[in-house]
Amino acid sequence: MKSPLRQAQLSCGLADIPTHFVISNADQQPVRNYLRRTTRRQRGTRPRVKIARSMAFDACMYEIVTHNGRQYIKLMGLKPRQRMVIPLTGSTPIRGNIRVVLDFENERIEVHYTATVKAMPRLTGEVCGLDAGVREVFTDDLGNQYGVGFGQTLGEISQKLNDKGRKRNKLHQLAKKAQAKGNWRKAKRIKKFNLGQQKLNRTRRKSRAELARQINTAVNQVLKKRHPSVMVTEKLDIRGKAKSKRVSRLVSLWTRSILKDRVEFMASARGSRREQVNPAYSSQMCPICGYVQRDNRNGDMFQCIRCKHADHADRVAAKNLKARKDDPEIFLYTPKERVKAILLARFTARLERDNPTVSGRTPDTVSGQSESETAQAILC
Repeated sequence: MKSPLRQAQLSCGLADIPTHFVISNADQQPVRNYLRRTTRRQRGTRPRVKIARSMAFDACMYEIVTHNGRQYIKLMGLKPRQRMVIPLTGSTPIRGNIRVVLDFENERIEVHYTATVKAMPRLTGEVCGLDAGVREVFTDDLGNQYGVGFGQTLGEISQKLNDKGRKRNKLHQLAKKAQAKGNWRKAKRIKKFNLGQQKLNRTRRKSRAELARQINTAVNQVLKKRHPSVMVTEKLDIRGKAKSKRVSRLVSLWTRSILKDRVEFMASARGSRREQVNPAYSSQMCPICGYVQRDNRNGDMFQCIRCKHADHADRVAAKNLKARKDDPEIFLYTPKERVKAILLARFTARLERDNPTVSGRTPDTVSGQSESETAQAILC
């Protein structure tokens, strides 16, 4: 309705072009705006068509047939006694209720059905503590690393999506500037040809599939090497602040959610059980003396300031996570302030037990500090 000819066609047929007077476009615009508002008010809300992406069928609404070695599914349609025949890839025993999902991008359908999963015998290995990392998928309490190439893949995907997002932001700004200047055609052209979602969504799906594949491989390696009856991990779907934006992108929620879903599924499917524990200060606490201090960890290296115990930081975290499986005081949702207070109380109690004194004050034989000064240093 932006042009007079189109508006005349929609209103009452073709309108005659006046010849006895001349009216400019600037004078025509208020009239067209008034007619457009009046037409919209009389017409009301436009009818909307909802496009369904999936449809559910029970056992009476479809039929599986085989012809010349090819499997077909006959779906019930709107016409009586006439079904839609769709060829399938492979040969699968499909039964019960199904859901047909339309894949518009690849121009195909997916048939989702309920399959019976064979129960696996329970694994009888020892409890395995696993610490999720950025360079590798997991590090267990024995120091074994699984999925070592995960960090490189994650970094490449993160950098690629970040660069693409920056370029798209510039295009968004160009479209806004064009729209502000009244150049609607340019803004519409940028949004249509340069800011589409199909290619971006396809890139994200491929990235998620590659990360899920590497996580599946790492979990399979854990199950094959350790045969754990229980896999102890931290709560993998938590969100928190990171040291930099790059690290925040690497451990973003959608990446952690893939890790959480894959670990839960693979563990249950292979006969193991997964438990989550509180991860607070797991990489800062010495597993030997219980000393908690941020300076104990420096990157991937861990060295206790008090007892000089040195190890890989991820292995230390895996040991502490394993020890918290049956902890009577630290639970999954215990606040980190409460966790630190419990760890401090245990450390001071250990000092009193190892070095009892008559006055009740326990000197620190390593640093020369008193018990109160040591406690204050831990809290700082």
